[in-house]
Amino acid sequence: GECGRGKRPLAVAWFRVGSDGHTPVWAKFPMVYHRPIPVDAKIKWAFVHRRRCGTFWRWQLMLSVARDAWESPTTSGGSVGIDLGWRVVPEGLRVASWAGDDGRRGELILPADDLRRWSEPATRRAERDVRFGEFLPRVADWFAANAGRFGEEMRERVKTIRQWRSPARLAGLLRAWSAERVVGDEEIHAELVTWMREDSREWNSEAGQRARASRWRDDYYRCFVKRLASEYRVVHVEDMDLREIKRKPKAEEAESENQTARGNAFIASPGRLRELIREGFAETMSIDAAWTTQRCHACGEIDGFDAAAELVRTCRHCGVTEDQDYRAAMNLLAGEQPDADEMAGVARGV
Repeated sequence: GECGRGKRPLAVAWFRVGSDGHTPVWAKFPMVYHRPIPVDAKIKWAFVHRRRCGTFWRWQLMLSVARDAWESPTTSGGSVGIDLGWRVVPEGLRVASWAGDDGRRGELILPADDLRRWSEPATRRAERDVRFGEFLPRVADWFAANAGRFGEEMRERVKTIRQWRSPARLAGLLRAWSAERVVGDEEIHAELVTWMREDSREWNSEAGQRARASRWRDDYYRCFVKRLASEYRVVHVEDMDLREIKRKPKAEEAESENQTARGNAFIASPGRLRELIREGFAETMSIDAAWTTQRCHACGEIDGFDAAAELVRTCRHCGVTEDQDYRAAMNLLAGEQPDADEMAGVARGV
């Protein structure tokens, strides 16, 4: 099974998985692809990746190809710096700010109306959690009264059943229980089977909605990249592990706020955007992200401040006021980094 299928070209993938003597052994499976392989390209390597999508698996064939020459998406020799991240703004969720060497600037925002694409599967997940919390005590109470009728392995399995937080634990219990039935368990076992079928159906629907939302976001990102790549040849992006910039919640913040921050990071997926940027531009320059926010793009001085608390910053050296994300994009475009003395001064609070 798979999580929905768009109207894309169909093909059959032949993947060599071994040999029988001198005869190759192939795995073959139908597939859809988002763009054809150039006829003059050579496949350098390939691998098949699968990931869980509800109760099914979604398979992806990943290819790396080489050509003697690749056509540039632009005839311009310009450069653009793109700062990646995520930030809630009135229009939606801002995931990137960019600045070109021609003086133009802009931002990429996931519109507020389209963020509902992710709220619907989140609502389904919350409803599943409620149903799980309501049904689990029913099974736990039955096993509390009847666990002694099972073998040691089953008794050990259900010892902590009241602390379970995942429907997958009940699914595992059902499989083990179906192989070790006891007299008088017909009613509760049937209830668990019915509950599992309903939960699986809801899980598949939830996973399908989330997968469609992710595909929409990727297409939205590709359009953004294609437009900029048609106007600039070289892109400057951060060279860092984007997981490190995930917002760390403060101890005094509510759990609901923490969950919202984690949800926004998942929706924005800056790592995916950076991957598409690298694929779409003729040339990519990876720039050390250190101090790109703290350095003033106007005067070049390090302007140490709490970037998590101030979106718009007035430089204490030159007085220029600017959005910190645009400042970072400008510094990525320039590709300049502070020297050791400057960094030591910031550390001392100079």
